[in-house]
Amino acid sequence: EHQRGNRDRATLFLTEPSDVSLIIATGSGSLAERGAAWLFLEYLRGQAGNHTVLRLLTGATETGTANVESVTGRDWADLFSDWSAALELERQVSVRGGLPLRNELLFLGFDLMEALVLGGDGFPSTPTVYDSGDFSDQGRLWSSSGAYFIIGTGDGGVAVNLSGLDGGPVSR
Repeated sequence: EHQRGNRDRATLFLTEPSDVSLIIATGSGSLAERGAAWLFLEYLRGQAGNHTVLRLLTGATETGTANVESVTGRDWADLFSDWSAALELERQVSVRGGLPLRNELLFLGFDLMEALVLGGDGFPSTPTVYDSGDFSDQGRLWSSSGAYFIIGTGDGGVAVNLSGLDGGPVSR
C-alpha cells in the first residue's frame, strides 16, 4: 500500500508515454510526470545497485539533467534512451521469455511488471505494431518522452528511416 500512489502515477504515465516528458518544466509536475520520475528513479537505483544514487541526487548542488549526468557518470541522452527502452523491454521479456539484453536495458532489482499488476491493471501502454510491408507513421514527441513501435521483419529484414521536423535530421 505504501507505493500505491507511485504505481498509480506510473500507470498514468505509461498509458500514453508520448504525451509526457520525464523533465518536469514547472511546479511539481503532473501526476503522469511524477509517475515517469518514480520509474526513472527506480531504474537509476537498480542500475547503481543500491539507494546511494538517490541520496547523491538529492544532496547535489547541480540540478536537472546535469545532476543526473554527474551522479551517474552517464550522458543524459544515452541514459534516457536506455531507460525508455527498458520500459517496453521489461514487458517484452515477460511476454516472450528471456531476451538477451544488456543490463542498461533492464530494471535491475525492481520488478516493473509486478509493480504495475499490484497497481491494478497491469502494463497499460500498447506499442503500435507493424507486422510487415511498407508503412509510414508520423507524430510529435515532447522532449524526453517516447513512443513505442514493434516492427516485424517479414522475410527480407527491415530498414527504418527517422526524420525530424519537415523531414530534416533528428537531433540526438
